[in-house]
This record gives sequence, structure tokens and C-alpha cells, in this order.
Amino acid sequence: RQARVDDTQALRGLQTLRQEVMQHHPHDEKMLSKGRMIADIRAVIGYGGFIHDFKKFLLRHDAALHDRADEMLHKAEEIIDSYRQLTISRAEELALHDIARTLGLYEDNLHRIEELLATGMGIRDVDREVKVDDRPALRALHVLDHEVATQIAQRSDSVTSALHALMNILSLGTWTMVIA
Repeated sequence: RQARVDDTQALRGLQTLRQEVMQHHPHDEKMLSKGRMIADIRAVIGYGGFIHDFKKFLLRHDAALHDRADEMLHKAEEIIDSYRQLTISRAEELALHDIARTLGLYEDNLHRIEELLATGMGIRDVDREVKVDDRPALRALHVLDHEVATQIAQRSDSVTSALHALMNILSLGTWTMVIA
């Protein structure tokens, strides 16, 4: 209670930014890019999202926080499922698996918190008991970022090569017309 920080304004600011982006680019909601999906995964599971609500639920035991954490978890799962519907590399597939597995561990522990507290266990002990190593998920997000950057670079190189080929053909066509 003593270390409680009111983060309402920060969360409202993040929501306002998202609304502004969606207002100026409404079609993006239907045609999400991989980069956008990665950002959405981070938003749904990070600050103001699932893991944040998980920790707040642990500290406050508020059923509304449990429900919100559960809702955020399902949003993350939906985004991961949508990402899997795209053409993905093996590295992306493994990264998505690591994120989903980590979230699954959190989900299992979310439902154990109330049981552990009911046994009379203190918050610190419960926190240790439900601690999840989220490093695999963090690494996986970095892998997804790297894969998307690599794919963009490869597409850019392909477009550049195609433009060079087109310029060579146009140049040949011009010389053919001059000679004829």
C-alpha cells in the first residue's frame, strides 16, 4: 500500500495514443502487419496489460483485476493466433510458442493465487510460488523484431533488384528505338 503509484494517467495516455493512431489509420485494425502485432503483444502483456494486472491482483486480491488480467491474456492469445495465420518463418513459429508457453505459465499461476492465499500463505511467499521466468518470452519478442526487420530488408532488396532490372529493360528499349 505504501509503494502504490497511481498509474491511471499513464495508462490513459497510452490508450489515447492508440485511439489517435486508429482514428488516422482505421484500416490498420483489419490489416495488421507483423510489426504492429508485435507491438500489440507487448502492449497487451506489458505495462498496463496482463503481467501488470497479474501483479496488481497478487497484491490487492481484487476480483476485477483477476478478470482484467484474464481478458488481457485472451487478447494476447488472439494476437498470437492471428500472427500464426500469416506466412511465418521457423524462428517466428518458435518465438510465438515461447511467448504462448510463458503466458500459459502465468495463466496457471493466476488461478493459483487465490488458492495459495486461502491457505494463509503471505503475499511474499505466494509471489515466490507463482514467479514465472519470462526471459524466454522477452527473447522471443526480440527474435520476432529481428525476423521482421530481416524480412523487410529482404523485400527491400528484391524491390531494388526488380527496379534495376526494369531500368535495364527500359534502357535497352530506348536504344532499340534509337537504332531502328
